[in-house]
Amino acid sequence: MKYMLGFLKIIILCMLIVVSVYQTGKLWFEETSDRNFFYDGSKTVSTAGESVLDGEDFLIPQQMGVYVGAPDIEYSLVGKGVNSYDNLLEAAAEVIGTTLSKGTYVGVVEDMDELWTRHLMLVLPFAYSGDDLTTGYGVASSKAKDIEDVATFFIVPAPDDARSLHLYMEDSKGGIYEYQINSESVFMPNEVINYYIEDVAADDSLPAYISTLKNSLALYGRTMLLPMDGGDGQGNDIPYHSSIIWDVPYVSEGELDLEGIRLLVRAFFSNPDLLGIAAYEDEVRITSNDYSVSVRYNMQGILNYTAVTEATGPTVLTEAVAYSNNFVEKINRATDVEYYLADYEETEEGTYIYYNMGYNGFPVVLDSEAVSVYGMAYAAQVLVKGQDVVKFRALVRDIPDILPQFEMLDMPYGTALDNIMATIGSDDVIVQDMYLGYLWNEEGARKSLHWVVEVDGVNYYQEVGGQ
Repeated sequence: MKYMLGFLKIIILCMLIVVSVYQTGKLWFEETSDRNFFYDGSKTVSTAGESVLDGEDFLIPQQMGVYVGAPDIEYSLVGKGVNSYDNLLEAAAEVIGTTLSKGTYVGVVEDMDELWTRHLMLVLPFAYSGDDLTTGYGVASSKAKDIEDVATFFIVPAPDDARSLHLYMEDSKGGIYEYQINSESVFMPNEVINYYIEDVAADDSLPAYISTLKNSLALYGRTMLLPMDGGDGQGNDIPYHSSIIWDVPYVSEGELDLEGIRLLVRAFFSNPDLLGIAAYEDEVRITSNDYSVSVRYNMQGILNYTAVTEATGPTVLTEAVAYSNNFVEKINRATDVEYYLADYEETEEGTYIYYNMGYNGFPVVLDSEAVSVYGMAYAAQVLVKGQDVVKFRALVRDIPDILPQFEMLDMPYGTALDNIMATIGSDDVIVQDMYLGYLWNEEGARKSLHWVVEVDGVNYYQEVGGQ
């Protein structure tokens, strides 16, 4: 017994060393020419001159799941707050890029049985075209360029006795394409994914989810993960605050806090110590010393950023998302809430990237009333032109320190869907999206958790707890 325990400790120690070496290697050697710790990894340039991105800058999943395959746990959901999230995302992004560049295209998958072994699944908030995906990775030639779009990735890592890692890509219409690559070509990220898959599978504190693909749920128009039914019509052990309420920060007794606003927006300026600040009755305006960047913040807690730039031309979607995500991260670090990648729109002005506000892993969705009040369909929007962010508009909010106690989800997705289909008046529908989110329907009112179901581009809501 002592021998077995000692052997197990050696295995765990070796895996931790592998993970550490992998992360150190990424920091020092990958895509950095000067090993500067302040190097901005959001964009590098290949020897051919094309833009090459770090995959984790644009492959931001709406859901990340580890397929466990147990009777009581089909998938374990890995949220951003879980320790393994960042490591899995970084390793997955490297595997995807290397496989598209050096892997072998196997073909269209007809038999899905081979997929149902331990794997990592990434569900994207929207699909990338095959061309945008390969361009983002700087892959000059790949069969993936011919794929119309990619909405979901499945990575089946190579175990110790296998030579090949398998990558499956699902398009927005349900077609699945397979690549494989020699595990030696992705040795480090393959080991990291293997390690953390086992780590996640052993963590019984993570919520259990099912896959619409695995269970052949024909009502759903794309693959997504849904909370596993707890049985007897009950929900799952998913903790949530029954409601949240927030404040408009930097506003007190009808006055704007100039210093607080300056600290909030200083990350948007290249020289934040030389700023012009002007206070008006209902807003504060802050400008750079050369007037090329301007930020306005008003009594409604709406932040508007504008940059004067000479950037021209269209932007590849993966690049636009990467530049946008790196920009939005500046405000993520300065506020209590987060902004979650939600959608995009390509216009003559440039590419708009949209974000939902979120808290504790759940997005906050604006209903039609809130959209009318703020003139925004999403809590934040970024306009990217060329390689520059030229406009940014966001609702900024603070979460109070005191919130209701955590409750457990008591409404399974099936009950919510039945109620919503009754509201629609038909069960002949295709669900484009379904998730849990807080509904923003009145400023100052508490935001309660709802099931959000999208059908034909329209959102329907079912409050959790309201049978």
